[in-house]
Amino acid sequence: MEAQQQAESIDTDALIWAGSQFSFTGSDLLRDSPWARTYRLNQGLKTAYLKVMPQHQQPVLQATALMAEHFPGRVPGVIACKHEHCWILYADHGGRMLSYDSPEDELCELLAAYARLQVDALLLPDLLASLKSSDLDSLLPRFWDFLRPAGDKPSGAHGQVTAEYYIGRSEAKRYYRILHGARELFKQHLEPASGLPVTLCHGDLRPPNSATGPAGDCILCDWDDASAGPAGLSLHGMFSGCFKPTVLLTAKTDAAAAIVGKRHARRLELYIAGLTRGGYADDATLRRALPAAICAGVMLYLINFANYPRDDRSYRRAVKRSLKSRLNDLLDLCDLLAARQRSTTQQLVRHYKMTGQHRRAQYLLKSYLVNHPEDGAAYATLARVLKRRGNNEAALQALRKALQLQPDQADLHDQLGLMLLERLEIDAALAQFTRALNIDPGLTSARQHLDHARQLHETRCHARQSAAVPTLSYSSAERASGQFDTGKLALATSLFKTYGVLQLDNVFPIAMIQRLQDAFFARYTEYFRKHDHPDALRLGDQRYMLTVDLEQPFDNPELYASPLVLPIFRELLGDDCVIGAFTAVISLPGAENQSLHKDTRALFPATPWQHALPNFCVQMIVPLVPLDTVVGTTRVYKGSHTMPLQQAKALPSQDPIVPLGSCLLTDYRLGHRGLGNRSDQVRPILTIIFNRPWFRDHINYIQQPPLRIGDEQYQTIPIEHQKLFRWWLEERRHYASNTIG
Repeated sequence: MEAQQQAESIDTDALIWAGSQFSFTGSDLLRDSPWARTYRLNQGLKTAYLKVMPQHQQPVLQATALMAEHFPGRVPGVIACKHEHCWILYADHGGRMLSYDSPEDELCELLAAYARLQVDALLLPDLLASLKSSDLDSLLPRFWDFLRPAGDKPSGAHGQVTAEYYIGRSEAKRYYRILHGARELFKQHLEPASGLPVTLCHGDLRPPNSATGPAGDCILCDWDDASAGPAGLSLHGMFSGCFKPTVLLTAKTDAAAAIVGKRHARRLELYIAGLTRGGYADDATLRRALPAAICAGVMLYLINFANYPRDDRSYRRAVKRSLKSRLNDLLDLCDLLAARQRSTTQQLVRHYKMTGQHRRAQYLLKSYLVNHPEDGAAYATLARVLKRRGNNEAALQALRKALQLQPDQADLHDQLGLMLLERLEIDAALAQFTRALNIDPGLTSARQHLDHARQLHETRCHARQSAAVPTLSYSSAERASGQFDTGKLALATSLFKTYGVLQLDNVFPIAMIQRLQDAFFARYTEYFRKHDHPDALRLGDQRYMLTVDLEQPFDNPELYASPLVLPIFRELLGDDCVIGAFTAVISLPGAENQSLHKDTRALFPATPWQHALPNFCVQMIVPLVPLDTVVGTTRVYKGSHTMPLQQAKALPSQDPIVPLGSCLLTDYRLGHRGLGNRSDQVRPILTIIFNRPWFRDHINYIQQPPLRIGDEQYQTIPIEHQKLFRWWLEERRHYASNTIG
């Protein structure tokens, strides 16, 4: 508040002074920024502009006045200056301000006019002497100081700040770590800039700081950041940084124009032609040195924000966007420079991979390989990066290219085998693992992968046998890590889509299943007798389906969201799949066989494609007692999910033997029947239904709701799994009013 009152007092004095130089009847504050407050002063049809600038901008005023004297009509005229107070009064140039959307010819003329002005400034030593020096010798140390995190509070009214003040500590550290790590590249890159003659540099050259005058000439405005330095220093505002002009000046013209854009190429060529024609420097010198000068200009632009802290959130957000835009541009340049050498490419790629910036690692490797297409190791690294980014097809192509260049690299054959295994090209994967071991018999990973691939091959072959239930078994390592071995998730989804049924062994801890068993037998004994229960659906002879309360121990995420099962559902049903029901089916001793049936009707009956739909609902059966030939099991007819029930009757059947800790997945359209219970104990199985979010089972839940979960219970579910049940909280009132029980 005190600072604001002080500024208002200064502005009042400045306006009084301006009135003594230019009589006006009204004033408007056009812009209030830390580097200047600008007022428009009106007197009838006449207009002038008053700028009130910070005290450290004093040297600029003298230079601005000299520019107005030497370049009338090319820069705004100056009516008066108050040097000791940093006030300057401009005459209205009468032109039309440009913007980034202005016609391209006008933007090209802007650069041509700027080149002419820089040429003319070479003959004005008094003007150049009045300007602050760009001081390229100390540029890099100043830039590193600005970028290095060092607190986010200014040290006084005009205290300088670092990049951290605007973009935050973690972002400042990230940019500093990468860019400072490439300091030798930048040091070499900036050297040619010192070979260019010192001339007048705008400091913030861009379309909004220029205008087309009444006679059609270009007028360059807002010279608040003017300095003496090499041409090109202020060019970055016309190219959104230094990367694009560097590409244009260092790559082949046609290729560069295709990457950057022909309009940028045209602008740059007009600027160079203007400097060359005026005798500033020859064409070769400019093309060699301008990339350095433009890069230096970006760094100076960034450093300049150290002088203008302001405790204003919207201002800091705006500056943050500008800083990050230019810093990202410097990262692009860093990649371009690093791609010229193998060692720097490797160093930067390692850093990008460690910090999770795989997109930049990919771009850098591709840039490097354009000029080094013979580097097989780089193609192998690119393959790993592409794989990490989920671009599996491109990763496979890159790895094949690496093997063309290095056919005797055993580890590359091993990697290719893994990629093929993920695609279920098991025979091709086996060939690659075998090739790797022929090259290096001691390559342990290839031996392990070969054994694993053989197991997957055997699993697929076993599933084809008419009496076999497709079955996958998890290893202890998979259980411990919660992650699938290579190719197993793909094989699981492939087998399920083909057969509509899949048994998963060794999924759940036996101790967890025993806790569920104990709780179920203690809580639901009333259903262990032959009786028509009002809240349980009768499913045939002495067989009932009840809805399980989602509370301990049945609310265990390891049960309904196992990392070894949930990914299968998401592959089959989409990432947004939900749990549509959580029930249990109890078969009492002496229960007879069910008839063959499906749990749902066709979604689109009487259509030729009704049985060719993708999976939309999948049931997970978790037995609380082992399923065998005595206690009974669920007889399935694999493949019957793709045909009418009548055709399914002609298929061979399979009787899964499911031990504790295992589960059985069945498509909702699969033909099946519960077999009789010939033992003297009840046979309870938990049935958890997963489906696409749009599907609702309107057949099996007329007597009870598909889920039992209240608001308090919902809040105890881990946040990452709440979306599995959220639909029920929104729709449970409908079930309450439409069910019998």
